[in-house]
Amino acid sequence: MTNIPDDDKLMDHDYDGIRELDNDLPTWWLATMIFTIILGGVYVLHYHVFSGGNLMEQAYQRELNNAAQEQQARLADFDSLSPQEQRAQLLLQGQGVFTSKCAICHGPQGQGMVGPNLTDEYFLHGGSLEAIQKIIEVGVADKGMPKWEGQISPREIQGVSQYVYAMKGKKLPGREAQGEKEK
Repeated sequence: MTNIPDDDKLMDHDYDGIRELDNDLPTWWLATMIFTIILGGVYVLHYHVFSGGNLMEQAYQRELNNAAQEQQARLADFDSLSPQEQRAQLLLQGQGVFTSKCAICHGPQGQGMVGPNLTDEYFLHGGSLEAIQKIIEVGVADKGMPKWEGQISPREIQGVSQYVYAMKGKKLPGREAQGEKEK
């Protein structure tokens, strides 16, 4: 073999005829590696040991909470909502009122228990949105339906009416059909 000027730096191993020199790493590379190690240590101390910053999951949850609060504030002003958003809010509110006050007699899905089935196409006092709202407001004393006007707000009555109206035609199994078929 010929004498190479860097012969003293040659390492003892040989890969497919390629011999490797044992050169020192460049200073910039060593500085970058040391900086990265220090930065990693500071990161671990700051985020995991001392909990000084928000990790990704915490930041995500904070952003979700902020967005929910902003949405609640925006939805609080019902009159400023678009008609579609108002309808969605009324349905959501109506579902809550139905679950808490109406499901006792009409079943959790409106399938009828003591009260009539609200999911079929038969109605005792009319199936239009206006008729449903009127029945909720004034009740039907001889059938056991209480008068809800004065007990819940007009907006809640409107929401329950829309929720009950949306149930119509689902035909869930439950109490037998009563009244006349809606045309």
